Amino acid sequence: MDDRIACVYNSNHLIKPEKLVWHYVKCDDRRRLQHLFDICPYDSMHHVPKPEFDAHVQRCKPPTTEMKLNFGTDDPWG
Repeated sequence: MDDRIACVYNSNHLIKPEKLVWHYVKCDDRRRLQHLFDICPYDSMHHVPKPEFDAHVQRCKPPTTEMKLNFGTDDPWG
């Protein structure tokens, strides 16, 4: 079996992970049910039922992006 995952709006929709963003754009069930879900502020692919949203945000890790700034060095990209 392949690695398809179920759409949160309709578990009969089985989608490859790399196609999930496009599925959510066109999913008719999402249009009908989106008022029951919130989208995670850390990952827009996490569509979470409203009653579970606060717990999800507590568990979900914010993105870690480190930007190294080297002011005053000879190599500005260093």
